[in-house]
Amino acid sequence: MPTYRGPSLVTLGMPESSPRVSVLMLAYNHEPYLAEAIESAATQETTFPFEIVIGEDFSTDRTREIIQDLALKYPGLVVPLFREHNLGITANVIDTYRHCRGEYVAILEGDDYWISHQKLQTQVEFMDAHPDYSLCQTNSRVDDEVGGGGSSIRYPNGCPPLGVEDFIKANPLISCAIMSRNRIIEPLPKWFSQLPATDLPLGFLHAERGKIGFIDEVMAVYRKNSGSFWTPLPIRTKLNMIVSVLKRFDRHFRYRYHGQFLLGMARWKMWAAEKSLECGNIREGRRYLVQSYLTRPFHQEPDRETAARIRRRLFA
Repeated sequence: MPTYRGPSLVTLGMPESSPRVSVLMLAYNHEPYLAEAIESAATQETTFPFEIVIGEDFSTDRTREIIQDLALKYPGLVVPLFREHNLGITANVIDTYRHCRGEYVAILEGDDYWISHQKLQTQVEFMDAHPDYSLCQTNSRVDDEVGGGGSSIRYPNGCPPLGVEDFIKANPLISCAIMSRNRIIEPLPKWFSQLPATDLPLGFLHAERGKIGFIDEVMAVYRKNSGSFWTPLPIRTKLNMIVSVLKRFDRHFRYRYHGQFLLGMARWKMWAAEKSLECGNIREGRRYLVQSYLTRPFHQEPDRETAARIRRRLFA
């Protein structure tokens, strides 16, 4: 069986070389990081063809130029989608997904990268062996380039199979570490395009359609940096986005998990309270703490450890 490596895929458009995997890459003002991201995908070593579909969302830096250069370096492998105007993250994700031809889709944002040349091969073998799984993720490293937190392993003690309930509590996925079955969540709900973000919603939809597995090998790096979509957002914006997603999926599941969704929203408000206090904003911290207790199901503590830390800060 032949071993494929990115540069050899000049026959990608031929029927016998239809891609087994599509790497879905999102790029917007990722000039400092993008070449490393693309190269980490292009140099994957596999026994099957793959493609790298890049949704470039009308960047204002050299992101588009970098993609053009690497598309020439890897003809037939790098498939650019250049936008004529800025679509926004959700519309860019939806359209880029529609252009992915592979049986499986692996996500890699333009400011993250892979550190194992066997990532795609390992995940395809896992998904082939587990047909009841809709998605799997590898372990990953998180590099905090903003808060000075250094590097950490996302799951130092591993991660059990995930279900809908896990996504209510938090977002347990790192986007650059996942691979999913293509088209398994289609058709997308009509309201999906109106959501403010896609990571958590995609997790919910895949958990609804199958199991979510874990490969305990560190194969991807997620960067927390000031140029990313999520990291620089204000606490209030992050909270409002997450709560709106949780409310939408509470309705989507016809309130089957309503108590858990209320508790999940209360946990996130508790998180916002603690983050506000860490920034010295006592008034906002108190407000989010009160909201958390008003949101929770009766007699249920959203997060006892976090609540204890907040009370110590407030009443020290």
